[in-house]
Amino acid sequence: MAARAQQTLRAGVYDNPPKVTAPASGRPGGIYVQVLDDVAAREGWRVTYVPGTFQEGLDRLERGTIDVMVDVARTPERERTLDFTNEAVLLSWNEVYARRGSDIRNLLDLQGRRVAVLASSVQEKFLLEAVRSFGVSPVIVRFESFEDAFEAVRKGVADAVVANPFFGNTHLRGLEDTSILFGPTTLHFAVRQGTHGALIAALDRRLAELRADPGSYFFREQQRLLRVQSPDHIPPWLVPAVAAFLAALVLAIGWAYTLRRDALRLRAALRALEDRGVELERANGDLQIVGYSLSHDLRSPLAAVQGFVQAVQHNAGAVLGGKEVNYLARSLAAAQRMDRMVRELATLLKLAGEPLRMEACDLSALAQDVVASLHERFETAPRITIAAGMTARADPGYMRIALENLLANAWKFSAAVTEPAIEVGRQEGGGRPVFFVRDNGAGFEMAQADRLFRPFSRLHSESEFPGTGIGLSIVHRVVTRHGGRIWAEAAPQQGATFYFTLA
Repeated sequence: MAARAQQTLRAGVYDNPPKVTAPASGRPGGIYVQVLDDVAAREGWRVTYVPGTFQEGLDRLERGTIDVMVDVARTPERERTLDFTNEAVLLSWNEVYARRGSDIRNLLDLQGRRVAVLASSVQEKFLLEAVRSFGVSPVIVRFESFEDAFEAVRKGVADAVVANPFFGNTHLRGLEDTSILFGPTTLHFAVRQGTHGALIAALDRRLAELRADPGSYFFREQQRLLRVQSPDHIPPWLVPAVAAFLAALVLAIGWAYTLRRDALRLRAALRALEDRGVELERANGDLQIVGYSLSHDLRSPLAAVQGFVQAVQHNAGAVLGGKEVNYLARSLAAAQRMDRMVRELATLLKLAGEPLRMEACDLSALAQDVVASLHERFETAPRITIAAGMTARADPGYMRIALENLLANAWKFSAAVTEPAIEVGRQEGGGRPVFFVRDNGAGFEMAQADRLFRPFSRLHSESEFPGTGIGLSIVHRVVTRHGGRIWAEAAPQQGATFYFTLA
């Protein structure tokens, strides 16, 4: 039934103050209730609020016993079954809170810890995505409300809790903000997919009007909620802007300090390589420390920079000039690229510091597995041929890293051709097998081939093909550690083939 034809609009609410309040008795409140009441009055609808937990609200929405749910984060998974307002009501992110005096200060500290989350919320998904690249596995404990989750931490049932700063910063009794931030997201009204299009359209129209009016109740309430997220009583857009600047400054200082410290460690590692086996072991330990420093000390402030820049884009975009908006977009892109570079540098150092675990390795199966994961990263779908029965004695983990970088490169550089094609195969050469990854993409001049495997050396511009210039250095390190060699053959606009052998 179209929303305008409804005399009564059933809206699901859950208690998540100060954004939305749903007391056991009395009328709900918060910015979502204000907007719904406003739109209902304009459209001639009556609103009946149906309180419950967040999970109950989603279940009711799916069954059709309510028409709209408030305060729902928009994610690709939810878009399969729900329709959202195009206009976001708020932008938020996720923070980790723990008992005062705890030793939880970064994502690595969550290894094996019990982390409380709101059942069916995006916090769990975003947390697991954030810790996955660090190899961290927290124990997830689900609760029906944020109040229960925070109380579980106070009572020692959980070690930490993930919540949005709207709720977290107003419920800190006995807890502290660990400054672990991740997963910026937009918050919307949601309806069951394919229903209530008129309602979504009416909400979008009114939200756009309210956002454009600095004197509206919506604008004032947004400012109040932003002050809740950031306790200092200064203009709300300035808090994330200053935070982004300070985070960037800390990042720059930390980067300089880390480079100096890491250079000293690397020099020590190189000297140690000339000594006996015990000194070699110590050098490997230093390299692992450097890799840890890169993957943690730099990535944490980078995550903060990205989150705060996104917050500034959303909260202050309407009052900034075009040049400032462009600066923010470029800053975000630079932070994201540096994060990729740090991850790949850490991988490169890890390859130097960890022993190989040699075993029979099915390269065909590894390539198939890598291709399946790359289909989720890239929009294009090239024709891919993988030879069967390719085996070698190698370290499966490292060979997966090598194949992932080679196949991702082939995927990226062939994306612009009409019929992209990638082949993974094997041929004989000099009495031992030669494996190869071939594409029909951009290719390159063979005169530049000697630069391919140098870290940060790129044969194409960032605007043509984004990347860090480290991937092929990683592949080279994997192959040479296996006692093999790698080389390439290519021509401009005729594709490239990367060959490698293993001992």
